[in-house]
Amino acid sequence: MEKALKPSDRIKEQNDLLNRAIEALDYPFCVIDTNNYQILFSNSAAHGGKPKVNSTCYALNHKAAAPCDGKDHLCPLAEIKRTKKPVVVMHTHYVNHEPRIVEVHVFPILDEKNHVSRVIEYSLDITERKQAELELKDSEERLKILFEYAPDAYYLSDLKGNLIDGNKAAEKLTGYKREELIGKSFLKLGLLPKSQVPKAAKLLAKNVCGMSTGPDEFILIHKSGVRIPTEITTYPVKIKNKTHVLGIARDRSEAKQAEGRLKAQKRFLETLIDTMPNPIFYKNPAGEYTGCNKAFEEIRGMPRKEIIGRTVCDLVPKDVADRYLEKDKELFRNPGRQMYTWQVRQGSGEIREVIFNKATFLDSEGKVSGLIGVMSDITNLKRAEEKLVKHAHHMEELVAARTKELQDAHEKLIRKERLTVLGQLAGSVGHDLRTPLGAIKNSTYFLKMALEDQDPEIKEMLGIIDKEISTAEGIISELLDFARPKSSEKKMVDINEAVEDALSRVQVPAEIRVEKHLQNDLPAILADSIQLGQIFTNIIQNAVQAMPKGGRMTMKTTSVDESHALISISDTGIGIPEENLGKLFEPLFTTKAKGVGLGLAIVKSLVEQHGGTIQVESQEGEGSTFAISLPVLTTEQQNEKTLGCKK
Repeated sequence: MEKALKPSDRIKEQNDLLNRAIEALDYPFCVIDTNNYQILFSNSAAHGGKPKVNSTCYALNHKAAAPCDGKDHLCPLAEIKRTKKPVVVMHTHYVNHEPRIVEVHVFPILDEKNHVSRVIEYSLDITERKQAELELKDSEERLKILFEYAPDAYYLSDLKGNLIDGNKAAEKLTGYKREELIGKSFLKLGLLPKSQVPKAAKLLAKNVCGMSTGPDEFILIHKSGVRIPTEITTYPVKIKNKTHVLGIARDRSEAKQAEGRLKAQKRFLETLIDTMPNPIFYKNPAGEYTGCNKAFEEIRGMPRKEIIGRTVCDLVPKDVADRYLEKDKELFRNPGRQMYTWQVRQGSGEIREVIFNKATFLDSEGKVSGLIGVMSDITNLKRAEEKLVKHAHHMEELVAARTKELQDAHEKLIRKERLTVLGQLAGSVGHDLRTPLGAIKNSTYFLKMALEDQDPEIKEMLGIIDKEISTAEGIISELLDFARPKSSEKKMVDINEAVEDALSRVQVPAEIRVEKHLQNDLPAILADSIQLGQIFTNIIQNAVQAMPKGGRMTMKTTSVDESHALISISDTGIGIPEENLGKLFEPLFTTKAKGVGLGLAIVKSLVEQHGGTIQVESQEGEGSTFAISLPVLTTEQQNEKTLGCKK
């Protein structure tokens, strides 16, 4: 049996137990003297877990030098001294120099005179709770603002359709003030036409079953009587464990007007596209036709309803479809514009030349939504262009031919005038030189006869004089031939015989090899045989002179066509510099040490008198070719000439 404790020991034990209990509290606990605010007793929590020190309540809790004056907050000691009743106040206490919101509970201790001499005080930290309350209050305020100032009409009703609340947009949409709406049923308020009330009742029944509805189209009747197209969505919501209906009504007036404008614009664009003569089509990224105009229907030979939803593979042969598909894929890989030209077989089977102008278009999110194509038939344009080009070429040829005729006529006129002057000069000079040259020739002949036993050196000198006299006589003959062209006596001449005869008149050195390619059945020509020989002889002599070290001379005759023969004389001589080719047939132009440059001028004149042309090709160091084209007699003409001779 336990030994009974003395009363003093029991009191001590109880005090010790009480102290341990108070010390174990995790919130500040203290006993304060109301006269001087001195803390008489406190636990560790009151000092923030730090060692206890003697202090006043205002110094410990408020870090102040004097008691609270009651301006910022109520002092619980002053209040409890006044009322002698427990007090609960909210203060800001500093715990480890950190401000904390606390709920202070103060209880009075009365002395024998019934005065409050001491108080018991403990404080509960409610900082987190207060912050949560403030955040909740802020959230409620934000929600209230969002609800109040939302652009759409927000309203709250019970499950019978009685309005509980509404925002400013709801007032504006209906024309009623909030107080006019609250407590009234929209089913009976006249906000909806009678025809739509059953529809609204069905939606409310869904809300009762916990189902959301909408958006649904309604006609809302404004207080003024104006009917407003409205879109309404409803949600069942719980408020204080009671189900209500949150409704969102959106004015669709502007949207309806915009839709109307959009439809009108769509109809306008469809009409515009349909009236365009160019075939137009649209495709989605899968390659399916989503639309087209009448011109495209016509070119495909089928109605629009049979085109839409199909691909090009359904409309044209596979090889053609594959080409179109590849072009479409290329455009979708590189969005933008695309243009190409292809031949298209129409529904009628006719093939037309067509330009395709295609471009991708985007959806509202900026993604490629499909492509649009415009076809331009350029078949007629191409044909017109081809005709125009041909006509232009023809005109250019006519202009060029006429220009050449004018240039030739101008050159002939100038040449004729120049030749006339040169002819007069040449005739005068030739006549004046022939007389003294004859005297020199006779004197030379006399000296040869008189000097029987000639000194070799004198004999050589007399030979040189004879040679130079012959050269001078040749030059004088050229001058006189140029000055006074002889009339021609034309008759049928065999070209090959004329060439052979001219070759036999020229002394060809052994170092020069002569090749002849003469066409046997060459038609005869009507020509002066002497002048023809003069033409060939001059050219052959020039060829021989162009090959001082030997070479090859080629003579060729051939028929160009039924009306002309071509005579060419080629050499492998020194050739003619390119800058001299254009001057070659000009009178008095020569590159020889001896001669006056009339030989080729006379040749050209004689060729032209016979209705022919002469051309030269030459490359310096490789040789030259003179080509003479002369008109030949037809078989009928030859027969006529032959019969004329027999008569």
